[in-house]
Amino acid sequence: MKLTLKNSPITHFCDALRTNWNGSRRLALICALLMALAAVPLHAQIITYTDLYDFSSSDGHQPFDYGELQRSGNGYLYGTAYDGGSSGYGTVFNVSGSLHNDLVSFNNSGGIFPIGALTMVVDFSEGFANESFYGTTSEEVNFGNGTLFRMTPEGVLTVVHQFTDSEGSPVSPPVQGADGNLYGITSQGLNASFTTYRYTISSGTYKMLPSSVPGASTGPMVLGVDGYLYGVAGDAIFRMTTPGGAIKIIYNFSGPDGTSPSGPLVEGPDNSFYGVACYGGANNTGTIYKLSPSGGGFTYSPMYSFTGLSGFTNSDGAEPIAGLAFGWDGKLYGATTSGGAFGYGTIYQIPTSGGFKKLFDLSGAGGAAPGNYPTTTMMENADGCLYGLTTGGVSIGETTGYGNVYKLCPESLTQIVTWCCNAYHNTGDPLMILGDNLGAVVTVSIGGVPAQFQPGSNTYLTAIVPSNAVDGLVSVILATGEQVESESTLHILPTIT
Repeated sequence: MKLTLKNSPITHFCDALRTNWNGSRRLALICALLMALAAVPLHAQIITYTDLYDFSSSDGHQPFDYGELQRSGNGYLYGTAYDGGSSGYGTVFNVSGSLHNDLVSFNNSGGIFPIGALTMVVDFSEGFANESFYGTTSEEVNFGNGTLFRMTPEGVLTVVHQFTDSEGSPVSPPVQGADGNLYGITSQGLNASFTTYRYTISSGTYKMLPSSVPGASTGPMVLGVDGYLYGVAGDAIFRMTTPGGAIKIIYNFSGPDGTSPSGPLVEGPDNSFYGVACYGGANNTGTIYKLSPSGGGFTYSPMYSFTGLSGFTNSDGAEPIAGLAFGWDGKLYGATTSGGAFGYGTIYQIPTSGGFKKLFDLSGAGGAAPGNYPTTTMMENADGCLYGLTTGGVSIGETTGYGNVYKLCPESLTQIVTWCCNAYHNTGDPLMILGDNLGAVVTVSIGGVPAQFQPGSNTYLTAIVPSNAVDGLVSVILATGEQVESESTLHILPTIT
């Protein structure tokens, strides 16, 4: 771990120090957890944790990915690793099950140390779905400020912008706004502000926006159903307009309700936003909260306050950096970076109405639930499972383990479809639908309205959002008669006439 780097994710964000861990203490804690798990009847487990791939010293590793994994039309999941690779400066990788490929090994020409995840964008201008991933590196050799890059699914990378001292360094990936442009945030530049920027894909132009956010941010913004971008920075939640970039603070944290909000927000079916704060709360170990629309603004509601730490451990986890994700059951799922039985963090579930439940204690480089220090928000894949990353045991004070790819699955899997690249589309837009076994689709509908579609492969197809489409689920019917639909709603953006 390169702790002297000026943009080290440990030194900048939620620095959960673990300097006193040693091998004997870790072993004792692992043994204690394994004995506890042995006492629990296996049939009581309704959700399973599967370790899909363990990063090693020979490939890219330590995936902080302040965002979430992205699924391509080829069925692979894509992410970034902060360290490792052939040059030791990090990689872009893809995974499918236990199959892992390092597609890019960063060097000085493309930037180094990618902390953020990727954002997938699909261009239909040439009559077919042309996929690209956009991401950022946090530095360049000789103390540069990082890059904004575009990459093909095959791993061909092009730097589209080099950040200057005045612009600061990017931490999270940019997000696509309703206007099709990309928007992002950088860390503190020479002007002592945390800047925002816009990248226009069609013209390939970069512009620093006039408004700044009120502090550092550990997650990408999200596009709301109202067309605004929402994000967290410093001790605040903000809203940004596009394309101008005007910033409005919609909530300030004060301590008892949380401090250092982190991870991307997630918008629920009720148009409320759900998120986590890394610190603060009743025990300064973080909170889970809800922001509900009310009278043109938002009302804050506490959902859960994590318990205090005894040394490095507690009963439920502490200091969450990863955001929340909706799962197969409509409940929210998240992860903490510390606490739990080992001090390695936990994976938990919480309904939107409240009622926290710890699912797993992460067990470091071995044990029943391998992994440590998860900062990546989980994402739901077409198999109905949630997929995430941990950074492994190579954070402060650790000597083994480089992170892993894991999945959470219910006992009864339900195949779903999803789409690229966000939940908000205009009528007439082409829509890339992602899933499995899609080569046998005979009907596509959006919100119950039939849609024209063009078959692609077993893992994707392209549909046109109907002119009379309404908010609703995306549904496909296979030749067998089986109906497969999304679990979240596709929102139709209003058309101004």
